[in-house]
Amino acid sequence: MSIGIARSLDTRWDVVIAGAGAAGLYAALCLPSHYRVLLLTKDELRLSASDWAQGGIAAAIHPQDSAPLHIADTLKAGVGLCELPAVAYLVEQASPCIESLVALGVEFDRQGDQQLAMTREAAHSRPRVLHAADRTGRAVVTILAEQVLQRRNIRVLPQAFVLDLWLGAAGDCQGIGLVWEGAVRWLRAGAVVLATGGGGQVFAQTTNPRLSTGDGVAIATALLPNCGI
Repeated sequence: MSIGIARSLDTRWDVVIAGAGAAGLYAALCLPSHYRVLLLTKDELRLSASDWAQGGIAAAIHPQDSAPLHIADTLKAGVGLCELPAVAYLVEQASPCIESLVALGVEFDRQGDQQLAMTREAAHSRPRVLHAADRTGRAVVTILAEQVLQRRNIRVLPQAFVLDLWLGAAGDCQGIGLVWEGAVRWLRAGAVVLATGGGGQVFAQTTNPRLSTGDGVAIATALLPNCGI
């Protein structure tokens, strides 16, 4: 299997990931290397909302911090709108994810002793926000994209617009439908990951890039009746 950008399109994959921002790139890198992975992006690989993100990433890795404190701060800031299981999962996974990003080569700001620099911001009661200058999103996405292009099991398909999931008679996901090179294509996949980001463009005024059209959210929402929700 060749490395990098796809020039032709196979119709069967182990995993298809829709979206090539930080979430999609990281998901692709976390999959076992024997999986054949296709990463879809509606534009070019390095163009995503993640690339625009200037803020930092919060993780409870400071010696005076802890996951319970981070969870409590998050629930307080969410004023009743946060789901505890989701908050707990994100907080508990934050530290190992930061370690993984550092191991991949992401250069977060460091203090004089070369320890990761953490700041206290917004509703955080402890220093737990990491930055890469004022271009945290770009620093993360650049490294993740470089790593993806080096993996022999991952192919990137640019200029691909996802239409819908391919559902079987029992409602199980068989793959995904997309538009590529002016034609509708249906790809079989053992698993499909929707990592398409937000939908800022549904609003008249937004600071999100033009790619943030909420495609994955719309596809997932349409499936809710089939899931008994």
